[in-house]
Amino acid sequence: MDIIGYKAFDKGLVDMFGNPRELNHLYTVEGPILWNSTRGGNGYHFCTYLEDCFSYFNGFEKDIDLAVVRGSGDMIQYDDEYRGNFKMFVSRNIEILRILSREEVIEYFLQRKNHLETFRKFIYGYPLSSEEMTLFLDDEVSRGVINYKYEDNKVYAKTNKK
Repeated sequence: MDIIGYKAFDKGLVDMFGNPRELNHLYTVEGPILWNSTRGGNGYHFCTYLEDCFSYFNGFEKDIDLAVVRGSGDMIQYDDEYRGNFKMFVSRNIEILRILSREEVIEYFLQRKNHLETFRKFIYGYPLSSEEMTLFLDDEVSRGVINYKYEDNKVYAKTNKK
């Protein structure tokens, strides 16, 4: 069974262990597949929902690449109810299909901004320019979240001036 999902990398498709990766190359891991790479896990981790990548790889801390991937082979599904992340996987094989452009990432979240939890994960995990932020300022919730995140009461005040 193949599953398409998303994975975050350091800029240049470098994994969390410092290994550079390439597009359209199938990577395979040996041994038992186990969730949690930081505590003895084994396999290639990826998320079904793009916003869940930000729970594990914060774009504010460093430049990242967000990629569309295909997981295959032995696989374990994991749900992290504490963080509200569901349908995440660790797989024996992974192939990086393509890197998402900044425009694609923003468009993905513009289409989902009415889902508060999705929007919250995005706005907290992905740096936006002032111009990009205005794309999300069409309702009270969006303005409040951005105001809180950027500690900028001018964002809220500017959009509510009469």
